[in-house]
Amino acid sequence: MKIIKIFLPLAILNLISLVLVTFTLPDIVPIHLTVGGVVDGFGSKWYIPVLGMIPLVLTTVYIFYRYYQKENENKSIEDKIFPLIIMFTVAITWIPVFISFNFSKNHVFDIITIVFIAIAILFIILGYYMGSIKRNKYLGIRTPWTLKDDIVWKKTHNLATYSYMVSGFVLIIYSIAGFISENVIYFFIGLAIALFLTVVLPVSYSYYDYRKNKDFNNL
Repeated sequence: MKIIKIFLPLAILNLISLVLVTFTLPDIVPIHLTVGGVVDGFGSKWYIPVLGMIPLVLTTVYIFYRYYQKENENKSIEDKIFPLIIMFTVAITWIPVFISFNFSKNHVFDIITIVFIAIAILFIILGYYMGSIKRNKYLGIRTPWTLKDDIVWKKTHNLATYSYMVSGFVLIIYSIAGFISENVIYFFIGLAIALFLTVVLPVSYSYYDYRKNKDFNNL
């Protein structure tokens, strides 16, 4: 249940980002495409933030639904599937934005933004599962220190759950900034921060925690 609540800030961030991007769009934007990809309908740009309400409403409803369930009721399957549904709806809300920008923006930045947001979504999904990975030699934060100690493994992956998700949110924000400004430097700043949160921070923490436990045991 705790990790589900992480997706409420994501839904809020998504809505705020959509509102900010909508201000940069023309008042009238494409709202419908034919099967061949030809625009055949136009409307107000403010329908885009309305779409952004969908992930927020779904997340809020699910949190209340889980809150009123019996504590011993097993919802682990739903808790694994629901975040994927939210990420899917978040991705859907950005399709009209990219279609609208195609009329006035450089297609190169459309492609870069899609790639970086896809990486961000991957980080968020990986972070969601990090805390549940048991110690093994194939998956997870596999450092010499996590592989030697179950406690270090668990604490490192609990940290990675949050650092991976935060890195995804950060990368989304910087990708949107790069998309709007058409400045590629934003993409790489966001990527550098994301790599620090997903690689440097967990690895450094695993070493720190292992040394701390070892020094404590030597007392």
